[in-house]
Amino acid sequence: MYQLHNVLTPQPRTRPAIWRFSNAVTALAVLAQIAIPGLLFGVPSPARALESGFQNPTTNASHGGSSSAVFAPENAYALDNVDALFDDADHHLYGGFGLAIPAGSVATGIEVAITARCLSNCDEQPLDKDFRVYLTDNGGSSWGASVPTSDFGPSYATVTLGGQADRWGREIWDAAELSDANFLVRLSNDFHDPITPPLQEPIRGVIGVDHVQVRVHYSTPNPAVGVSCGLDIALVVDSSGSIEEDELFLMQNAFEGFVDAFLPGTPSLMSVT
Repeated sequence: MYQLHNVLTPQPRTRPAIWRFSNAVTALAVLAQIAIPGLLFGVPSPARALESGFQNPTTNASHGGSSSAVFAPENAYALDNVDALFDDADHHLYGGFGLAIPAGSVATGIEVAITARCLSNCDEQPLDKDFRVYLTDNGGSSWGASVPTSDFGPSYATVTLGGQADRWGREIWDAAELSDANFLVRLSNDFHDPITPPLQEPIRGVIGVDHVQVRVHYSTPNPAVGVSCGLDIALVVDSSGSIEEDELFLMQNAFEGFVDAFLPGTPSLMSVT
């Protein structure tokens, strides 16, 4: 009998788990399942992929522009066919999304969804009837590069920018940067005529924004498994004749190697019989 155990003082346990193997294939298959990281011995598992769901803004603020202000900016808080009105070149900030990313998590991607429609000069060509969208992680002290939407027509359409793996040019977004104190979305009405001569009055237009939303995809590490999660495991090899002598020797060596690789540093006890 091969008796293997670690040097840690055993903790109180229930009955030990016992596996009996009548052939090498079964034994190796079970060992492969035991070896899954974190399954038995507290080996850290890969970070879990999660997402916040689409969240609505609850705050807004002016950011200047050619007009005095966006009319009724709070109308973009909910999908209800009531618009916030952006004149050409208007800029506005939305925040308070309540993303609540857990501490220690990092964003793997950010999506911004805008539901809007063109309200004036919608058929003029070749007008750009779109928004440019910016994100900040420091309350507006600085902004990342803009991302344009597609053109909006006279009917409502939802345009989603970013994606599950799109960090908007950033290497990392952490939980603090995505908090309500720091994370803002800036909408800039980019309604303009790209070929208007310099001395000619440009054609102006209004875009109505019905809804702004943000969704964050993030990963968070699994919590560490404490050393009190030990198990007593007994591996019993049936040597009645179904396993040949060279196979038995191979399995015994495999068991010992498995124990040496996965047991140290845990309060688990294991025996190979």
